Amino acid sequence: MDEATARMRGRSADQATQARSGFAAASSALAALRADGVSVAAAQVQEVVDEHYRWVCLFWTPSRDAYRGLADLYVDDDRFRQNIGQGDDALVDYLRDAMKAYADARLA
Repeated sequence: MDEATARMRGRSADQATQARSGFAAASSALAALRADGVSVAAAQVQEVVDEHYRWVCLFWTPSRDAYRGLADLYVDDDRFRQNIGQGDDALVDYLRDAMKAYADARLA
């Protein structure tokens, strides 16, 4: 928490904007891609997940295992599932699967 708080204090104006809107933008883009039937491994999905990862990194920089764990948390914790999916559990599952594909391909 202390590290996240320190990062928040040191943000640029662009980073502050990204912190406020980054998750919603990624979620909206992923919802459209899922509706179009795009695979979680597809380049356009992974580009959106990269934006999500960069958003997460504004607060904390997760390793591969930690990012995979965050993906599971989004699905397993009802508070996250409801907040992220707004009743669309398939979107939360899609995000989880896309995050895990991203972590496996790009993170150490």
